[in-house]
Amino acid sequence: MTAQAKILPLIIAVTAVNAAGFLLKHFELETNIILLGFRFHLSLVLPLLITFRKEYLQYIKNYFTSPEYKSAFPFTPLIFIPPVLLIGFLYLIQVIEIGDPEYFYEFGLSSIFDYPIYLIWNLPQLLMLLVTVFLYSDIPYLRKASPFVIMIFLFLFEYIPLKEAHHFTVYLSIAFTIVIISLFVIWYRNIYWIALSLFTFIWSAVLAFGSESKEIINLLFASRYTEWEGFFSSGIDIQPYLIPLYFFSVMLLLLFNILTRKLKLKT
Repeated sequence: MTAQAKILPLIIAVTAVNAAGFLLKHFELETNIILLGFRFHLSLVLPLLITFRKEYLQYIKNYFTSPEYKSAFPFTPLIFIPPVLLIGFLYLIQVIEIGDPEYFYEFGLSSIFDYPIYLIWNLPQLLMLLVTVFLYSDIPYLRKASPFVIMIFLFLFEYIPLKEAHHFTVYLSIAFTIVIISLFVIWYRNIYWIALSLFTFIWSAVLAFGSESKEIINLLFASRYTEWEGFFSSGIDIQPYLIPLYFFSVMLLLLFNILTRKLKLKT
């Protein structure tokens, strides 16, 4: 596969995703659909459908049958350590408190037990996104920056508002998420762990601190709800910063883990 043959479909995919995304948002239509419970977001699914070629099948097969770091301890459980410490610290210094959200039992507590179902419903679209990023994770002239650039452009329409601007903490959350995914793709090329980790840290952050985004709630949780206040609440001034802080703590752990791995490789 030549670089030109690989990059051209990706450029078409990025253009198509953002054109469709902006158009749907202009007419206030959903950018995701739900079929038999499975979630399919435009930016996660469409790129692979456009860029897929028969000659990619062997690469894709290897991602699933021969993932790297099969014998190492799964990283996913570790990503809970910084957020749990963060929540515990904020709770002890009384910055946050246990809230009394609407639908506490039917949404909040039930979501904990329904985690495996939500994971299964989101897994196909997450795997499709990761396959796309894996295939284009070493673009000439970009190299290790490739996943960062791809992720930024695939979700361009989501963080460029057509009407009302987002709070800047929304952009922080998106930026941290892109960095986390990209670092996973570059350093831990295990498609199963990345998909599981990605869903888990985003799902748990929204469950803990809530979201007013109908799209996020419908993708990660039940489709009949439009917002969730979160298990923890704080003053109005600090609430928007909680999820970015949560994501930042995950990113720090990942960077620390990568640094220690690099030091071990040198010794």
